[in-house]
Amino acid sequence: MKRAAFATAVCGLTLGATGCLPALPEQHGASGQYTASVPRTAQFGQRYSWADGVSVEFSRPTTLSSPLIGPGRRGVQLTMTVSNGGSAPLRLPMTKLDGTFSERGTGRIVDAEPLVDKVGKIGISPDAPELPAGRSVHWQIGFSVSDQAGTLLVAASPEQGTKYQDVTFAGEV
Repeated sequence: MKRAAFATAVCGLTLGATGCLPALPEQHGASGQYTASVPRTAQFGQRYSWADGVSVEFSRPTTLSSPLIGPGRRGVQLTMTVSNGGSAPLRLPMTKLDGTFSERGTGRIVDAEPLVDKVGKIGISPDAPELPAGRSVHWQIGFSVSDQAGTLLVAASPEQGTKYQDVTFAGEV
């Protein structure tokens, strides 16, 4: 019996850490935490909102020229908007971003390398530690991807996924 309980706990931790929780309706618990629900997806140019009014939106991708982009790669730039329609401040330094790129034709999956360019103000999050309720903030992000055409996937979540489940934005670049 102890082994079964241990195995269940390990599986639960593994699933929770990878974001692959079973599909459950989103519920606001007494602790202020949200439970997982179906996988969340959106296209670039769309906004995704959580039940408490917090939302994330990415612009459609545009070409980015930067000396940080190596040979055989190209730059992609997006504007990220985080809006706090909730009732409490949102911790901005905790915003999570992960990029993946799938090459068209080959199907090869590679990391979309995040770019940080202080001069071009790419990948520099806002200086404010918190986003007050009722406010929005925008900043530029960039990725270095394969020079082949393909699909860019960006997983994002306010507060590093501790309160909000990741939403994956996708689009052809």
